[in-house]
Amino acid sequence: MQGCRGIANHFRQPYGPGWALTGDAGYLKDPSTGSGIGDALNQSFWLAEALDATLRGADWEASLGEFKRRRDETMLPFYHATLQFTQQRDTPGADLAWLRAALCAPPFAQMFANGLPAVLPGAFPKPVRPTIARLAQAFGAAPGVEPPLSA
Repeated sequence: MQGCRGIANHFRQPYGPGWALTGDAGYLKDPSTGSGIGDALNQSFWLAEALDATLRGADWEASLGEFKRRRDETMLPFYHATLQFTQQRDTPGADLAWLRAALCAPPFAQMFANGLPAVLPGAFPKPVRPTIARLAQAFGAAPGVEPPLSA
């Protein structure tokens, strides 16, 4: 897998007096992680809630400030993870051959999956580990529990 060269990754101020940004206009990251459309949809829902609140009489700055806080709190870890991903070296073909071999048949894939938790703690850069932990919790891991250190 490779990222795209030349993507201007950014977080912008997503609102001002009478205007608001969502999707790539307010937050753009390399498309290599495949999460941009989902990120844009989430932002659009949060922005719609903020705009609805203002149309019902809530303070513009407070409502849009909450939209920005929610966007930044949720998206910033994925933004940093994407930047980390795009800075990784390309996987050499010989390494990909081993991965393909491990995944080519169900028994091999199961052996690979059973051994993987032993290497996961050190496999990711430290800034990405909290995101991985949150995702693991979403898939059923107990909160605060590290992967086992032995298979």
